[in-house]
Amino acid sequence: MKHIAKRSLSMLLALVMLCSLCVNALAADEVKVNSALSATELEKSASAQTVRVTVAPASAVTVSNYEGKLEVPKGWTITKIENDDPNATLTASDYNLTNGQMGWTSADTEDKSVSKFVTYTVEIPANTAAGKYELKVTGVNAWKNIAQDAVLTKGQHDSTLTLTVKEKTTATGYTAELSTWYTQREVGKTLTSAGIDYEIVQLGGGPVRDCIGCNQCSKNGCVFTDDGVNDFIAKARQADGFVFGTPVYYAHPSGRILSVLDRVFYAGKDAFAHKPGAAVASARRAGTTASVDVLDKYFTIAQMPVVSSTYWNMVHGNTPEEVRQDREGLQTMRTLGRNMAFLMKAIQLGRAQYGLPQPEPPQVTSFHH
Repeated sequence: MKHIAKRSLSMLLALVMLCSLCVNALAADEVKVNSALSATELEKSASAQTVRVTVAPASAVTVSNYEGKLEVPKGWTITKIENDDPNATLTASDYNLTNGQMGWTSADTEDKSVSKFVTYTVEIPANTAAGKYELKVTGVNAWKNIAQDAVLTKGQHDSTLTLTVKEKTTATGYTAELSTWYTQREVGKTLTSAGIDYEIVQLGGGPVRDCIGCNQCSKNGCVFTDDGVNDFIAKARQADGFVFGTPVYYAHPSGRILSVLDRVFYAGKDAFAHKPGAAVASARRAGTTASVDVLDKYFTIAQMPVVSSTYWNMVHGNTPEEVRQDREGLQTMRTLGRNMAFLMKAIQLGRAQYGLPQPEPPQVTSFHH
């Protein structure tokens, strides 16, 4: 019995040791690696363009060494390789712009907690044909204890990223947007004559997310950063007034501007308070008043004075050429511009002399006590 008991104990110890070895073998794959492009779509351009590829652990990881490689399409060039993790001083051991190979070691040969392995800057040649292009991240590997202990298993974290180059948007495909742009420019010229600078921000033709009500907005804006919503919020904080313009689709504003403004006002409403706003619409025939009414709702929930004109803020025409013939509509825009300039200056003076109105603590209507 003693012999059997000892043998059983030996088998148990062997089993424990075997399981420990299994755990050690799997540890190298526990770290997840994400490779990402700074943009997944670009328009074809007559000038060279750049895109960035970042390779990073899903969460901070402690390592002393890293190596990897980026393969780019023929004719494309890697112009910069950076080990730009903000938390660790790293020393390049092998940066090869020609083949995309790179490696680094922590500067003091100690293990470092890093949240980024490498960032590549890739130049896309001018007039690159429209199509889908693959960038391949290969040979990803990392170690602790100065290359003694593997943190990643080489080859297990390789990935292929796809960048789409699209044909450049032509003016004929966006006559409604161009008509709206022409309308806003008419307002802008009037603002300039009153000594006020302006910028027209076009939403473009790329995909834009809807607000999903996730309530993850922060001081940095919307949780989704793959379109221009947060950039617009940042611009809004520096601006003193706003004119939102839309073409009319099926008697309502474009879905694109509604998707953007839903997120902009939900994530950054404070950037608009006490700043004047106006909505303008362009249509061939009808739906303009309904569209302006929808956009005005953003102003009136954000403590924004609404700027009006001598007629509802709209122009008519199916093309910019037709809009130019709407003399009454363009006069309405110029009057709107003068009223906007007056109100902006008046608010500036009032802010300096009286300060801004202070809000009461929020109250929520409820009939259940």
